[in-house]
Amino acid sequence: MSGCGNIVYQSLQREKLLRGGEERLSLIVMFVATLFGLVAFMAWDIYALAGACFFAWPVQYLVRRLAKHDPQYLAVYLRAVKLPHKWEAH
Repeated sequence: MSGCGNIVYQSLQREKLLRGGEERLSLIVMFVATLFGLVAFMAWDIYALAGACFFAWPVQYLVRRLAKHDPQYLAVYLRAVKLPHKWEAH
């Protein structure tokens, strides 16, 4: 036997998820919700508090649903945007 430890096949590795959603999208949602929360706290603004609650729960829920469909959706979408929309005939 060469090496120590167990073999982990790439097909068995799971994606990195944060709060159940894709890592980048979840970080953006948490950052926006934190900003709304800070504004609500500093200005005692009920609308900013509503914005923080909106980003903290329903938007994160949508990010989770998207991650269940495709855990790498954002990476695949951004890569596809860079590709040409029309291919030349050979």
